[in-house]
Amino acid sequence: MITLGLFTGIIGSAIDSFLGATLQATYYDVAKKLIVKDINKIMKNSNIKLICGVDLISNEAVNFVSIAITMLLSIYLSDLLW
Repeated sequence: MITLGLFTGIIGSAIDSFLGATLQATYYDVAKKLIVKDINKIMKNSNIKLICGVDLISNEAVNFVSIAITMLLSIYLSDLLW
């Protein structure tokens, strides 16, 4: 049981990182040299550039999807192992 939790936790973290890097946009303010998270600043400022991902889903949606996938994977694997 502990091994299954460890394995699915690692896989869930990888899923979250992958989804965040590909489906969630990350913006960089060139003038201030920092990552910008406020969508209002992104629309008003021309110094802000998209550095990775696409603006498809939010961080909260990434978290929800990765948790759902990890949960379904752990249920499936627990049925196989027990």
